[in-house]
Amino acid sequence: CLLEIDVRERRSGIPKWLETYDLPLHMKQQTHDYHWTCHAATCIERKTWADLLASMSQKETKLGKRINKVVRQLMEAQVDGQPWLLVEGDRDDDALGRVNGTLWRASAVDAFLRRLRTRGVQVEYSRGPAHTAEIIADLFRLSHEASRAWPL
Repeated sequence: CLLEIDVRERRSGIPKWLETYDLPLHMKQQTHDYHWTCHAATCIERKTWADLLASMSQKETKLGKRINKVVRQLMEAQVDGQPWLLVEGDRDDDALGRVNGTLWRASAVDAFLRRLRTRGVQVEYSRGPAHTAEIIADLFRLSHEASRAWPL
């Protein structure tokens, strides 16, 4: 197994945190923020709350289209694996407010996340970059352990 990290993730500081876990890492230009294949493919899209709201606020007018776009983005490299959305940072429902001209209420964000889950996307939350790295390292190790136990 090799944990592939999109080069644009350098700005987040998470690759530096991941180095402390002594995992096999490779930086490259790719569609997903984090990706690996052990016995099954796993991809992780990391978003801060602000990034998530901005993604939801893109010019598509229907919530279903936005959800399908996020799901397609998460699933496009998948054959039999697991897509994850990792939302980073503290959620402040009072601060959701207006993003890109769209007023987002907590209930709309929750509905969006529920719809992702019904389409097979696992949603996880982290407190910040160090916690994000911890979650990614844990998921990677679990996949790696499962691949060694997986029959050939």
